[in-house]
Amino acid sequence: MIKLNTNRVSNLITGKVDAGSIFRDSTREWIYSFIINIDKFKVDMVELWGINEDLRIVRDRNLKKFVVEMDSLQIVNMLIRGAKDYHPLKVLIQEYRAMLRVARSYNLITEDAERARFMRMGKGVNGDRCGS
Repeated sequence: MIKLNTNRVSNLITGKVDAGSIFRDSTREWIYSFIINIDKFKVDMVELWGINEDLRIVRDRNLKKFVVEMDSLQIVNMLIRGAKDYHPLKVLIQEYRAMLRVARSYNLITEDAERARFMRMGKGVNGDRCGS
């Protein structure tokens, strides 16, 4: 199973944004990573730009089982359920949903959900044991 961790960084003063991802295998070993400068965009567009790169890499490397972890619950929900007809990013969402259907097994989660899962398991965010 491959895990894709997607993140974005934005400068509140300049409005410039970077997006990137890290691909790790089931033993948490680094496989691949990237970062791109997107200049000035809305947060949703940045998240989708990162997903675009993730899915392109998944396709190019013929990965069939993977987990995508991202910040935006709204984008995760749209990738699962689809976007409303009037949503400005609907075409991109439809394209990415079609790309996801090709995969044999994938999971879309938010970073908050991942943190909560580790806390329920008594582990830290990086999988280290926490608590007694």
